[in-house]
Amino acid sequence: MLTEDEKRFYQRNLTRKGKYSLNQTAKKAGVKNFDKFHNSGYKGLYNGETADDIAKKKD
Repeated sequence: MLTEDEKRFYQRNLTRKGKYSLNQTAKKAGVKNFDKFHNSGYKGLYNGETADDIAKKKD
């Protein structure tokens, strides 16, 4: 059984690998502006809100 720290580390590592894979695929597809690319992803997930909008709500 994993400790809570080990679970967080494992999940963080999966997320890192997933984001790297996404970036590599986007690069191969011709994406040039990764900020806009990722921000569009947030908008799709959060009803049009940007990453900045979400960060402001968390504060």
